[in-house]
Amino acid sequence: MEDKELHPISLTFYNKNKESPIDLYIENNNTRIINEEKTNDIFNITTPSINISDELFLDIYNIDYTNIDTLKLFIKNNRNNKKLILNIMNIWIRINLKNNNINIKEYNNFIVDTYSKFLDITSNKDKQKLNKFITNWLNSIDINDFYFNLYNDVKKFLNK
Repeated sequence: MEDKELHPISLTFYNKNKESPIDLYIENNNTRIINEEKTNDIFNITTPSINISDELFLDIYNIDYTNIDTLKLFIKNNRNNKKLILNIMNIWIRINLKNNNINIKEYNNFIVDTYSKFLDITSNKDKQKLNKFITNWLNSIDINDFYFNLYNDVKKFLNK
C-alpha cells in the first residue's frame, strides 16, 4: 500500500512520497487552483463560522441582560477597556430592544452618563443634546442593522 497522509487543511489523503499537500489544488504546473468548490471547502475548514448568541456572549462576561446592575459592575471593573465596554453595551442594548424585557429607554440616563465619560462631555447643554440623540436613536434603530453601533453614531452626530 502506498504511503498516504492526511492533508491538514482539506482533510483528504495524498501520497506523501509523490505529492506535496498543495498539489491537490494546483493544476498544470502551478497555474491555478482547481475549482471554486474546492476553494470554498478549504475556506470553510480553515475559517469556520462561529455563532454565539448575544445572550451567551454577555453571559461569558457575567452580565445578565435583564439586570442593569451586572452591566454597571462590568463597566466599573473594566473601565480601562473602553472598546470592550462599548461593544458590550451595544450588545446589551440590542438584546433588550429585541426582547422587550425591560424598557431600555428608562436607562437612557445611564447610557448618556457612560457615553459622556467616554467622550469627555461635561457641559449640561452637550449632555442634553446627547440625551436627545440617544433617545431618538433608541426609538428609531433597527436591531437587525448590520451597523448597530451607538458609539459610532454618537461620534458622527457630535462631529457634525
